[in-house]
Amino acid sequence: MINHKLKCIFIHIPRCAGTYVEKVLDGRDWWRVDKAQKHLSAKEAKARYSDVWDSYYKFSMVRNPWALEVSWFFWKKRHNLNISFEEFVNNSQLNSTAKISQNLDDKRFAKLWSDHGSCYEWLSCDGRIELDFVGKVENIKEDIARVCESLNTPFVQRHRWNQTKHKHYSRYYAEKSKQAVEDRYAKDIEYFGYNYQNK
Repeated sequence: MINHKLKCIFIHIPRCAGTYVEKVLDGRDWWRVDKAQKHLSAKEAKARYSDVWDSYYKFSMVRNPWALEVSWFFWKKRHNLNISFEEFVNNSQLNSTAKISQNLDDKRFAKLWSDHGSCYEWLSCDGRIELDFVGKVENIKEDIARVCESLNTPFVQRHRWNQTKHKHYSRYYAEKSKQAVEDRYAKDIEYFGYNYQNK
């Protein structure tokens, strides 16, 4: 998302409360504005918005990787994923080859289905994160309030949108799947300081 009035660029990592952020700052869900720009990686956004990249406030939200995988699983189940959580997490190939509904043929949607890499990868521009701020879903209200303060705009609370319904992420993991996420998201865990927590 880009907002020229506020002079900001939001890198919307899927399943990281991004639609909520869009509605707080822009009043709109960018899937309805421009699907091609809703989930740009930082590298894609830098190329697309190169004329303002250095001068605009750039930010994103990240999420605990164990919680992120659970959110992805339940989101994909809504769109005809027919495997168990253990199969989903322990076999990364299933993340990219699972069959989806025939009517979901939007190219951007297909990319989201098959490519949900780590938050660090989504935000990295050739090995560096060039954003002004990276908040966390776990601190969503405080961190978006901080973004609003930086942009000199009021923080207006909005309804959370497109959430998946499930229990605390720790209820879904066995040791093997827990380790699989730790291995797959090692950079996120190190860079953003995440760890696995039983609720």
